[in-house]
Amino acid sequence: MNLIPDILKDLIISIIVAVIFGIIMWIWNYFKEMSKIQLPVWIFVLLITYIFMSILFFALNVFEKKSLTTVVDKVYGTEKVVLDGKKFINCTFNRTELIIKGQKPFVLGNNKFNNVFFKFDGNASLTFDVLRKMKNDPAFKPLLDGIFKDFGYINPDTSGYIK
Repeated sequence: MNLIPDILKDLIISIIVAVIFGIIMWIWNYFKEMSKIQLPVWIFVLLITYIFMSILFFALNVFEKKSLTTVVDKVYGTEKVVLDGKKFINCTFNRTELIIKGQKPFVLGNNKFNNVFFKFDGNASLTFDVLRKMKNDPAFKPLLDGIFKDFGYINPDTSGYIK
């Protein structure tokens, strides 16, 4: 169970890193003159911290999105399996509840599914709720028809949604 959401973890880490970096810059500036620019020290520290944090978060996000945990040849029974952040290859799912949270990508390759159940949680659940509400509004019907047609969810013979 994830007690602290990922966005809160990112915020805490960024604050800690910014404070540590600010302290280091203040100490460095205190003992050495960095330049002859007549700017307050806090502006320089803020600018350097912002640049450092931007690079750090970009690197962390790129690394996190590319790192999937690979699961190969595993047999799952009657249990709950979160798909987010994993790559399942040649696995068998028997009466398994597959949970999609929509927080990280996942890969399913050459797996066997026997009487499985899908549960959409978190961001994925929110997406389905929004689509469900949009379906009831006539203004969004052409947009949704186009989206679902692209994915093969509209029967071309009847123009109706495949159930």
